Amino acid sequence: MDGGVESFPVSLQAVAAACPAGMLLIDVDENVVHANPAAERLFENKVPCSGTCRCGEFFSCASHDTSPEGCGYSSHCLNCSLLKAIRSTLHGEIGREWKGEAELVRKPGPDRVRVEYTAKA
Repeated sequence: MDGGVESFPVSLQAVAAACPAGMLLIDVDENVVHANPAAERLFENKVPCSGTCRCGEFFSCASHDTSPEGCGYSSHCLNCSLLKAIRSTLHGEIGREWKGEAELVRKPGPDRVRVEYTAKA
């Protein structure tokens, strides 16, 4: 989904803004290009205007910085069920749905956040 939030229809932006659950729009390069207010509160982060915020950077994942390439390239990422669901959604069949739980280790300290997710292609 190129174009970031501009390609996100206004009606869907309104629904996402009102939803109490965190919602993210992720492009094919695994960048978070839109986050609703609930997701911003959950992860204590906002998507930069450039739309180049990698998933791990947005989640404040402690493993984001363990590899020079960033999110998706550390040894922790290979076991991250959330990243696996994101990748399966991006490269899977249309209409397929993935559900699960993930525990993200937050930086700068030992903070952890447990999330339940649903990813749809």
